Amino acid sequence: MAMRDMFYMLSSSKTFFSAISDFELITAFNQFQSMLKMDEKCHEAMYGLGKVNFLIKRYELAERWFMKAYQVKHDKVYRAWLGLTYIKLAEAVTPENKNRITYLKYAVKNLTRCIKDDDLDTYCTMALLFLAVDL
Repeated sequence: MAMRDMFYMLSSSKTFFSAISDFELITAFNQFQSMLKMDEKCHEAMYGLGKVNFLIKRYELAERWFMKAYQVKHDKVYRAWLGLTYIKLAEAVTPENKNRITYLKYAVKNLTRCIKDDDLDTYCTMALLFLAVDL
């Protein structure tokens, strides 16, 4: 699957069937947890836990892990995933939880700061366009 197709599926509200099995997610989760036990500042493990939680739609936990990874190492990939997570959190806002605008502001802030990076330029721009269309 092309990276842009995966990005579209992750950033759009469309559902998709993943080829990732529950076993693979559990294995990845356990591996990242053990990496953090060996090195509590392992930003790669934090990023991995963020992606696992994102894939299983636990966006609050994904946000936490992406933020921790970014705090340890200011990598624009971590910031881009944080921006995508804020888009998903904004989509999940209920009438009781009126943080949609706050999440959207965070998404725009994180994604626009990634655009200067050549590798992420196209994907972050696409995410901002999806965000604009949804508004």
